[in-house]
Amino acid sequence: MLPVLPSLPVHITQNIAPKLGQAIGSTGTVGGYQFPKIKIFKPLSFQKCPLRLSSKPPEIVYMSVDRARFKNRFPCVPERFPDSTVPILPFSPTKQIVSLPNRKFSVKTTQIPLAPGYLTQRTSFKEKRAKQ
Repeated sequence: MLPVLPSLPVHITQNIAPKLGQAIGSTGTVGGYQFPKIKIFKPLSFQKCPLRLSSKPPEIVYMSVDRARFKNRFPCVPERFPDSTVPILPFSPTKQIVSLPNRKFSVKTTQIPLAPGYLTQRTSFKEKRAKQ
């Protein structure tokens, strides 16, 4: 699971709402998140730094879009976020069938369609050629 931290640069990995700028490759930063009401945080320690790890992924990740194509604020976005913030909801792709020698079972995953932004290339090859 991607550690979703505020101010993390991210890009969208699924077409959510292309007309609103939520398409594959859209970039932005994580503004915050909302966890389910029923959650369990496990205390951890990493290099003498105390951490709390949630047992469930966030219900909503609020992403501030770099080049937003919408003019109005989303009504479900809390006021503490800028107007260019959009809610990103997790989705469940199709179930995967896992086969073992004595047993078959299905696995359903839930994922947030975001990837770390440092994996993206900000300028295209054509733009680099034009600058030369």
